[in-house]
Amino acid sequence: MQQGFTEKLVQRITGAGPNLVLAEKPVPRQVLEGLMRNGIAVAHGVKRSVIRAIARCTGAEVVTSMDKFSDYPRTGTCASLAVQTYEHPSLPEFRKSFFFLDGCIEERGGTIVLRGDSFERLADIKQVVDLVICLSYSMLLESALLIDEYALAVPGQYEAGPAEQSVQTSEDASLAQQALGEYNIVLSSSPCVRIPPPHVLVCMREKELAIRAISEKFDKMSARRKDAPAGDSSGAGAGTGVSFLVSRQQGAASSNRMQQQYESELALHESYIHEGKIFLRDNPYMVSLWDYQSIAVTYMVTCRKHDYMLCAGPQHHIIPFYTGTDATLGEYLEMCFVLTAICPTRSRRCAHPMYEHRHSYLHNNGRVDVTMDEYPCPIERLSEVILMWSECTRCQKRTPVVRMSAEAWCYSFGKYLELTFYNAHLRPRAGICDHDLHKDFVRCFTLRNMVLRFSYSEFPIWSIATPTMPLYFNVEISIQLKDAEAAELRKKMDSYYASLLNRLEAFPLELVFADKVDECRHVLSALSARASTERVYFQQTLEQTLRNTHPADTLVIVVVYEALQSKVVEWNLQFSQLVQSFIQLDASSRATSSAAAKRQAAGDTTGLGHEIDSLEIIDELHSAADHYGPGDTSVHDSTRFDMPRLASSPSSSVVDLAQPKSHQDESAEPDMSRLHRRLSMKMMRQERERQERLQERHRRAAEQDE
Repeated sequence: MQQGFTEKLVQRITGAGPNLVLAEKPVPRQVLEGLMRNGIAVAHGVKRSVIRAIARCTGAEVVTSMDKFSDYPRTGTCASLAVQTYEHPSLPEFRKSFFFLDGCIEERGGTIVLRGDSFERLADIKQVVDLVICLSYSMLLESALLIDEYALAVPGQYEAGPAEQSVQTSEDASLAQQALGEYNIVLSSSPCVRIPPPHVLVCMREKELAIRAISEKFDKMSARRKDAPAGDSSGAGAGTGVSFLVSRQQGAASSNRMQQQYESELALHESYIHEGKIFLRDNPYMVSLWDYQSIAVTYMVTCRKHDYMLCAGPQHHIIPFYTGTDATLGEYLEMCFVLTAICPTRSRRCAHPMYEHRHSYLHNNGRVDVTMDEYPCPIERLSEVILMWSECTRCQKRTPVVRMSAEAWCYSFGKYLELTFYNAHLRPRAGICDHDLHKDFVRCFTLRNMVLRFSYSEFPIWSIATPTMPLYFNVEISIQLKDAEAAELRKKMDSYYASLLNRLEAFPLELVFADKVDECRHVLSALSARASTERVYFQQTLEQTLRNTHPADTLVIVVVYEALQSKVVEWNLQFSQLVQSFIQLDASSRATSSAAAKRQAAGDTTGLGHEIDSLEIIDELHSAADHYGPGDTSVHDSTRFDMPRLASSPSSSVVDLAQPKSHQDESAEPDMSRLHRRLSMKMMRQERERQERLQERHRRAAEQDE
């Protein structure tokens, strides 16, 4: 059976009529003998890449299996074939044979011979030659593409940016600054592409400058703080021992908080410095052009019919230029125009074809979206060829419709993405508009009444910043909060004591008993002096508290609040006693006030919860007098007086202290019935208690008589 298979293989090879057969793997002896009898030379052990290159240059077709012979594969031709053997001490086994095929198709390629040095040196030169050939070929295709896109380069667009300018390389230069200096070279074969340094190095440099600014700021603060005590303590009366200890404690707390603030601000930037050092550690070699012969993108597919539902990705892809997973621009376009392709999910979640999806490529700070829709061919009888044009998204102008050239069809798709993400400012020719041809225009390709659109949009890069392990406080924010709270408290105190003085000055002397007018005036004068003294005292206490404590200590103001609260309670009691002692009310009001005073004098704490608020009574009488007017007899004339409103307590949570205590509408009638009802209920309760005491007294007297 094996003999029959060998004979059939030799017959099919002979039927193709070749003179030379190149094989990748070893050839059996029976096949070699059969081909030798037919005058066919065989060279085995040839690399697959070499076989493909020879097939391209000679116009031959590569046969991968015996079944391919049934399709009558095409054989290549050349003018001559020669074999030469060279001997050299550096060659394996001191000799090596070479095949020379002359007279091949010149447009499809050729051979460059490198000789004259060691194999290691020639291998390095071969890499350089390969790169130069690839770059020159890419520039040729790119020039054809830019012509088809109707592009015009702007003069001066290739000047070095801030990151590419001369960088200091002395010992004083930072690590990031030295690393950025290595990127001041050409990293792309495209003349209109400028590749910036990696984002992590740019952030590292920015954070280094921020840390330097923070260090300089805190150095100046420390210098001012060291100079301040020397000037304050000069002279004989530098201060008492207590003030010295307070200032010393304040200085220690200030140093501690300053150090905490310094460490907290540094911690926000040190994480980026650490990431940059890791990047430099993982990439210790110098930046070269070979490192940028590919582009890394994030690829994803979304369905436009399902509110851009994610069908594939995001996935990280590396596209090497002109090799590997890369494809030509024409191949990519023809692949997208295949309308029978289905969604990559292949599930019931999305059953729409691929042309109803959006392909997105994310790189650097941008995103390229590829979409396809139905569109009539802009030129008649050219629907079977690829036509291209561009439409501006800002001024709605468009470039002429042209047929895609063969050179543009062969341009690398990876290079096309690089040209989109990193291109300099390219404008359309003929003065169509001044907008960027790649970032402000939508590039359109049409084939078979379908249009494929490439659109660019900004896509910023976000960094993840983790919080620091220790918890630090921002001293400046604490200082601002303390100053704001002190200013609010100072405003409350001024408003409260101003209302006290106004109320004492406007006390209704016409309601005072005739024999107590002089005494009331003396008491009011003493209370006014007391209010003025307390006002100055609390102002000085607040200023002294702010001066003798740390500027960021916001809790020390609580001491001033506590003292103010106790004084507010005292003033409320003082006004209550003042009204009960001097104000001439009707019989029921006097009875109620005297009963409350007796209970308070006797230490009856059970009645404190029902004590009459004299300030509130005066306010209600004042409202009644203002409402009914001087000619109204429904309110006694003795209640008509002008009493200023009392401001809110400075320790309360009321913010607006300029407003009066009551915000009733002037047109609303004051509720006098509430005052009368309160007085009547107290009289009834007191009368009931009095009757109970009399009954208890009579019962005890009766028991004693018995």
